[in-house]
Amino acid sequence: MKALRLGAVETFPFLEPPQERAIAEGYRVLKPGGRMVITDIRATAVYGDELRKLGALDVERRRLGWRFWWGNPIAATSLVTASKPAA
Repeated sequence: MKALRLGAVETFPFLEPPQERAIAEGYRVLKPGGRMVITDIRATAVYGDELRKLGALDVERRRLGWRFWWGNPIAATSLVTASKPAA
C-alpha cells in the first residue's frame, strides 16, 4: 500500500474481511422469519459466529459428507443454516 502511495493500511476502507460484510448484508436483507443457507469449504465456523452476533436463531453447522469433498476429506464442504426472527 505504501509503495502505491495509498496511505496507511490500517485506514484503508475495505480491510474488513469480505465474508463478514457479505454475511451481515445477506442477513440484513433476509425477510423476518426467513432462513439463510451457506456452503463453504473452510469458513463456516466464522459465518456461524457472525450470524449469532447478528441475532440469528437456530444457527447450525454440519458437514455435507463425502460427495461434497473438493478432492479430499480435508477440503470437505460444510453447511451453515440460520433463521431471522419473525417481526
